[in-house]
Amino acid sequence: MSTLIKTENLILSTMNLKTVRLFMENNFDTQNILGWQCSPYWPTIDIMTELFSMEKLLCSNPSHDIYGIWMVILRHNGVIIGDVGFRATPDINGTLTIDYGIVPDQRNKGYGFEAVSTIFSFMLQNPAVSVVKAKCHCENIFSLKILYKIGMTVESQTGKIISLSYVKNFIPRAC
Repeated sequence: MSTLIKTENLILSTMNLKTVRLFMENNFDTQNILGWQCSPYWPTIDIMTELFSMEKLLCSNPSHDIYGIWMVILRHNGVIIGDVGFRATPDINGTLTIDYGIVPDQRNKGYGFEAVSTIFSFMLQNPAVSVVKAKCHCENIFSLKILYKIGMTVESQTGKIISLSYVKNFIPRAC
């Protein structure tokens, strides 16, 4: 069974083992099987390459689906327009790295922020999570705005890649 979170405009659904294997078989007839329809631009090549790692994660523990790929689905028509997720369980320090993408024809409509902020808030309720990290290309202004808006701050920049983080319950020290 998949975990679902509903927002004003979206349904966020984890990919369970059945869903992962469906996509691994290049079966995109999701309307009949899942009740949702894939956008012509989703799944992306990045998601397809992550499926083997997701299968391994879910075989080790099916409840780890919350740490994997979440499909971003439009509530009004049931079309999968992207993904958001972590691709791994928290490390020993409670750190997760968030990753996300929205198909080109659905960008700049607020769906990226709605999906990212929802999953971000959901994960921060998890006691096993203490830090959320992200990486973003410096020219991807819209993604950087989303990450700043949810409270992430810049850790470093290597070339054109900016590393950001959010530390749960962080209290800045006085100067």
